[in-house]
Amino acid sequence: MNYNNRCTVFFSKKVPGYLGEDEVETETKIMPCGKSFLSDSEQINLFGKYERKAFKLHLRGIWRNISGIEFDGSKRNIFDLKYHRNSTVVIIS
Repeated sequence: MNYNNRCTVFFSKKVPGYLGEDEVETETKIMPCGKSFLSDSEQINLFGKYERKAFKLHLRGIWRNISGIEFDGSKRNIFDLKYHRNSTVVIIS
C-alpha cells in the first residue's frame, strides 16, 4: 500500500471532570496515510446506504485514542476505527 498522503491526527484522553469525564486533546501528529475508497458492500454494511464522500485512511501502526483527523485541509468526522494486523483503518464519512 502506498502511504503517499499526509493527515493530521488529533489524540485525546479522558480525565475526571465536574459532571463526569471530560475529553481533553493531548497531542497532534502529522502522519503518512493511504487513502482508499469503500466497496459497495462495505458502504451498505456500515451506513445502510451509498455514501459518496466516505473513504478509508490506512495509518501505519496501531493508534489508540484518536479523536479527530484533518485531511486535505478540512477536519473530518470519524465513523469507525478498525485495527488490522499492524495498521489502523479509519473510516471517514
